[in-house]
Amino acid sequence: MASPAAWRELISISRTGLSSAVGFVGAPSLPAFDLMRLVGHVLYGIVLGATYPRLRR
Repeated sequence: MASPAAWRELISISRTGLSSAVGFVGAPSLPAFDLMRLVGHVLYGIVLGATYPRLRR
């Protein structure tokens, strides 16, 4: 059974909302989206996916 202090903490978290209990202060509501970063990650994945099977041989 949880202690009364633990219950009070859970109640205060539920009142303020879960988003304020997770993350950090000043976190943006949505992550930054950068098209060039996305293209870079896709190209990296393609190159790694094509190279890895050959390195395993």
